[in-house]
Amino acid sequence: MGRIVGKIPLTSMINLKDTLKGGQSFRFRFSDGEKKYCGVAKGILFGVSEPSTSNELEYQVYGLTKERWDYFSESNLLRTSYGFCNFFQRFLGEYLGIEKNAHSLQDSITEFSKNISMHSPQAFQVKVLAQERFETLIAFITSANNNIERITKLVSKFSEEFGEEIYPIEIDNKEELQIIEKISPDFSNEHLGFRHAFPTAKMVWDSSEESAEKLEAKLRLMGYGYRAPYIAETIETLAADPSHPFYDNYDVNEFKDYEKCVTTLQTLKGVGKKVADCIALHGFQFGCSVPIDVHIRRITLNEFKHQDLRGLKVDGSLTVTDYKRIGDFYRLSFGQFAGLAQQVMFVYSLHRSKNLNKPLKKAQSAKTKAKAKPRAKAKQRKK
Repeated sequence: MGRIVGKIPLTSMINLKDTLKGGQSFRFRFSDGEKKYCGVAKGILFGVSEPSTSNELEYQVYGLTKERWDYFSESNLLRTSYGFCNFFQRFLGEYLGIEKNAHSLQDSITEFSKNISMHSPQAFQVKVLAQERFETLIAFITSANNNIERITKLVSKFSEEFGEEIYPIEIDNKEELQIIEKISPDFSNEHLGFRHAFPTAKMVWDSSEESAEKLEAKLRLMGYGYRAPYIAETIETLAADPSHPFYDNYDVNEFKDYEKCVTTLQTLKGVGKKVADCIALHGFQFGCSVPIDVHIRRITLNEFKHQDLRGLKVDGSLTVTDYKRIGDFYRLSFGQFAGLAQQVMFVYSLHRSKNLNKPLKKAQSAKTKAKAKPRAKAKQRKK
């Protein structure tokens, strides 16, 4: 038996840390032992390493769900090592948004502000992930007034409670894909606790005996707090309409129009304008979708001195009008890359915040030590 490993060609550099752990997805953790980011996407458990060169990204596939296995086993080509690796390279390239190059934005953003290129050039290596729609719905409802670490824990609990189990896979001596149904106790520990894929809405509803009350009770026990009734009511709404694009099929994009998408999303409980834009960007890949909050408003107004933004205040409540004006600025300035530009600015704000909070330099502490020496000598003379 052999491991499933490979490399995917890159047309531009990608910063995996900022892409996978920057508030887009909550299904990845960093493995210190393997120096990889491990995570689950669309029923596949895999790991990826930060690229050491500008043209290749290394990956390893650890496991998949039975549903995914059934899909691969129906195809003689996909069951071969060659066929599966070809499939996975395309899948990973689409998921990571490899072709959506933020470097193409660098000149446009630099016209407004040179600070990003000067102080955080790696922000232009961020990508926009193409995720499962239902996962983005639940994750971004969960994200309200929450931090990334806690959201990650809650999303993991949700997957463990309702999601399909992941089984190890390997390549046999005939170079064919094999699933291992007897799972080693170490399998979960080796891959940072990932054992389940994110469920569909149908799986959640069925496991809750088609009861919003029972689902809410489960979610409260899992730590969802005031978000529990939002999620329970939303899933009940989806269950009432099996043709809904969120219910059971993440491969078909029902929405062709951005405005219709965000308007429809906001009819669901717990989904406001920003959450709707997050789902439209990451779940439906509307590049014109720009999620705005007070942090994005602040960094945008501080860095971009443009006439379209005149009169907007850095602080205070974020009004509907302000939200639209800032979003329109990104759309008019960056077109189909508006959402990606917002992600660049978000990453830049994180880098800037970390730099501002750095401890004093060693040179400064050395001066403090130098001042302390005369006192020590004075004590010796006194003795």
